[in-house]
Amino acid sequence: MPIINGRRVEKDYMSGDEIIREAQPEPGRRVVIRRGIDAHTVTPGKSYGPRELVDKKNRPVKIETIPDRTKGL
Repeated sequence: MPIINGRRVEKDYMSGDEIIREAQPEPGRRVVIRRGIDAHTVTPGKSYGPRELVDKKNRPVKIETIPDRTKGL
């Protein structure tokens, strides 16, 4: 049961597409799973299970949007 944009979602399994849809990223932003200071980008086709949606202390992970990492030309 992750926390997406400050709201707890009562699901143990979620697909990457479902997580991205719930987070509603604006253009130029990507959705990440935040565990402490680590941030991992959500993969659209992947299924996320209970072990990936909680941290090592069994607390729900935070899913949020951050700016895309692009370099100027």
